[in-house]
Amino acid sequence: DYDMRKRYFVEIREAKSEMIVRGFLLQKSSSVRLTAVKWKECTFLLFCEKKGGDEDPAFVRVKEEMKESFEKRITSTTQYGDPEKSKWKKYDYHYYSLTPELKKRIEEATILWNVSPPEDTLFYGFEDPAFLGKEEMIGEVISHESYVFLYLTPIERRSLEKKGVKLILK
Repeated sequence: DYDMRKRYFVEIREAKSEMIVRGFLLQKSSSVRLTAVKWKECTFLLFCEKKGGDEDPAFVRVKEEMKESFEKRITSTTQYGDPEKSKWKKYDYHYYSLTPELKKRIEEATILWNVSPPEDTLFYGFEDPAFLGKEEMIGEVISHESYVFLYLTPIERRSLEKKGVKLILK
């Protein structure tokens, strides 16, 4: 029974819930998967500049800062564990070991951020962190929506609920 994980949904609406969920994810996980994103920023004169990806110096800087933790890079057509949802799009996933330095970076940034805000320098060009423990999914964050999917044992569920986290079975 302890090893039976079920998928729960959490909408993070307050800093306290984010802190509890972030702490749980960082404690239970050994690696994090970040999704690289690209976007365009356009001026009123319709000049558009490509942002994100390996051609963007700010993205390259962030990757360089985290290179000690880097494990692998994979391209996939699956997003949020749903192969049918996104079979025509490719996602660029970067996996990192959750070293003390990377955990500190996540603590500083939180787990929720917009895709392309100029002020987000710690994870610029990345979104949707997914937390894994021994190749097992622990949680997936839809960072710009403030949604988190947690894969919990009954004991973990009760512990989070006692701390005030409102979980919905999915």
